[in-house]
Amino acid sequence: MTLKVKEVRSDMLHKYWTNRTTIHKDLAGCEIEFFNAVLKEFKEKPKSIIDFGCGFGRGLGGFTTNIELYGVDFSLQNIRVSHSRFPQANLVAADLQNLPFITKFDLGLCLRVLQHIPHNAIARVVENIKSTCNAVILEEGVNVPEDFYQFNHDYETLFEGWTLKKKQLEGTNPYTHFFFFVAEVEEKWLKLR
Repeated sequence: MTLKVKEVRSDMLHKYWTNRTTIHKDLAGCEIEFFNAVLKEFKEKPKSIIDFGCGFGRGLGGFTTNIELYGVDFSLQNIRVSHSRFPQANLVAADLQNLPFITKFDLGLCLRVLQHIPHNAIARVVENIKSTCNAVILEEGVNVPEDFYQFNHDYETLFEGWTLKKKQLEGTNPYTHFFFFVAEVEEKWLKLR
């Protein structure tokens, strides 16, 4: 399958994200702890994971090689760097509003991605994510100052129809919250507690 990369961002925005992504190369301790707690909720370890807005592959590094890893980012440069770090991962340069996947992934990651999606695009992005994976971990800013490409969203409302299984109200900074949502039909994957 050949994918065409459509540049939909301005040069200024592309430069901003390319420079910003270098700041957040790897997972922090609290992220790994939350991921491990979520993975314990599954009866079986997820077989496929997709990192939405993967940047340089921060989320991909938190998982073993026995999992099919996928990543999508709008920056082709970020995809190239991520590929050099994780050659086993399947990586695609694409916009989250127009995801090219026809398969469904066991688990999706959004690590500080949705907080940068404008209000007029967030519903479509979330619907694309919901149609692409069976469960999702979000690490997103809540009550962030709305400045250059930072937006507050009500994630529990956006993921209406999915079950909020776990929520943690602190992360790498006071604004960061973690969420773990599961599609109703996929609750069979989870352990009964």
